[in-house]
Amino acid sequence: MLKTNGKRAFCFTALLAGSLAAPPTQWPLQGEPDARFDSQHDLEHAETRRPLHGRFLHLTDFHPDRFYEIYSSTSSDAACHRGQGPAGIYGAEMSDCDSPIDLVNQTMAWIKEEFKDNVDFIVWTGDSARHDNDDEIPRNAGQVTKLNEFMVQKMFEVFGKHNGDEDDNDPNNDFVIPIVPNLGNNDILPHNVMTKGPNTWTRTYARIWRQFIPEVQKHSFEQGGWFYVEVIPNKLAVFSLNTLYFFKSNAAVDGCASPREPGSQQFEWLRIQLQFMRERGVKAILTGHVPPIRQDAKTTWEESCWQKYALWLQQYRDVVITGLYGHFNYDHFMLQDFEDLDKDTQRGRMSYYHTH
Repeated sequence: MLKTNGKRAFCFTALLAGSLAAPPTQWPLQGEPDARFDSQHDLEHAETRRPLHGRFLHLTDFHPDRFYEIYSSTSSDAACHRGQGPAGIYGAEMSDCDSPIDLVNQTMAWIKEEFKDNVDFIVWTGDSARHDNDDEIPRNAGQVTKLNEFMVQKMFEVFGKHNGDEDDNDPNNDFVIPIVPNLGNNDILPHNVMTKGPNTWTRTYARIWRQFIPEVQKHSFEQGGWFYVEVIPNKLAVFSLNTLYFFKSNAAVDGCASPREPGSQQFEWLRIQLQFMRERGVKAILTGHVPPIRQDAKTTWEESCWQKYALWLQQYRDVVITGLYGHFNYDHFMLQDFEDLDKDTQRGRMSYYHTH
């Protein structure tokens, strides 16, 4: 794992052993399984897919900052944007400063040299824009968008098809391996706050990530910002969950108890897809930005959302093999238990008591 400071983290993860994946399906708005999926595209390209290596790359929380200045102050009011101080060429470790562009470039160059030809897919769990931590240089939507476009371009430089590779006019075939991005709480404006979709940000990322989101799922992504990719045909699917709808800091939504809430709708979509995968003998990895931490010292999700998450993991423990998240910028593992599952949740009666 490479860190520039306590806030920047890039990590490499070995693929868990076992069978792996699922087909891109469109979000069934009426709550019924949608038998349509884009397996034909996957089957057409399966024979040309590179040999499997049993490893994948997990990238998270780059936080690129074009205002970063070398030798600037690392104080909270300067944010490595001005003044004199110890800000280094490749970052200011143990500070609250974001990542200089040089660090991003060197990191991606290192990934290209070390991992380009020996990983099967990439999980990219968000926060690809700088923090809004400088009152003198407030963020705007254009900056957030351009930084995310910049990171997509860096991904293409490393994992894109180049040098006269055949162009089949399919944007989902522009990369040599699947890449599954995810929305971070700093990838929107204002940070943390995301309204029910469709909204400006779901439409924006449907465009920016058009090469990553399966065509048949683009409409459902605009509805809520969630999707999944069959990273290994008929073996493994990686789900990109929009954890902003579960996040306690998102004042625009109200947990997952009401079926009108996007968090509740996302869990219903997830349940349907996991059932579909079980029927196909497919495994799943769940990914998101904000992890489902539930401790006395720290709780990140609304309780009603955590309850549904725990219930789904219990019911589909034969399908879901792991979860991968970002946000906290350090390596850690969480074990999921079910001791705190509410009896009403287990009986399918979600109480509004669980929302905060």
